[in-house]
Amino acid sequence: MMKILYPYANVMGIFFPVGKIDDGGTCQFATAKCLKECCAISHKKIGPSLVFRKKAFSFFVENNFITIAGKILEELKEDKCNVLAWFASGDCPITYKDKFVNIIKVLQDNGVVQTGITRSWNLWMDLLKIQNDQTRFLLTEESMDQVNVRNQSGGMYSIPDYKNGVIDIVISESHEVKKQYGCGGGYYTDHVLKGKIIKDDKYLDLNCQKCYDKKIGCFTKLLKN
Repeated sequence: MMKILYPYANVMGIFFPVGKIDDGGTCQFATAKCLKECCAISHKKIGPSLVFRKKAFSFFVENNFITIAGKILEELKEDKCNVLAWFASGDCPITYKDKFVNIIKVLQDNGVVQTGITRSWNLWMDLLKIQNDQTRFLLTEESMDQVNVRNQSGGMYSIPDYKNGVIDIVISESHEVKKQYGCGGGYYTDHVLKGKIIKDDKYLDLNCQKCYDKKIGCFTKLLKN
């Protein structure tokens, strides 16, 4: 039976092909640097095969949002998981923005915890309107300067640390950027709290479930919530 979810960060993830649209990828809004140095490309061991990613994306393209949401709920139940990580690789092309928003709303109504990272400003702005303690999406920007330009109160942003293959999480409150965290278990502890990265066995031990339970990382408590 075909699967569209794949284990990621101790939860289940959605993986789409990486790369430009013209090359068969889904990263319509990626920068040249991102396409060259993205950790979804450099960390080969993370995620399923390209064939899996292509089939998963095709399922999203070919089916309506109700069918897709139902399939996701079915797989989450089978895997006894209630946390979904969107765009563990790839992104949402603008053509499918409304469909993806509708899927996320259905899952939200069914109590699924969701997080994800996107470069689609339009998708992110729509999701910012429905954001709550269980639904968190980050907009990727290359620098703090870009975050400040497109600063939205309550918005969450990811700034890639290409050298180390991780991200910094920036949170805006009342249109003032004032909180910064890291992504994932080992990275959060070592890079942010200790001020440096210690590359031991736990370096990329990402755990979305742990962050949700502890309300850290993407699931840090926001003032507006």
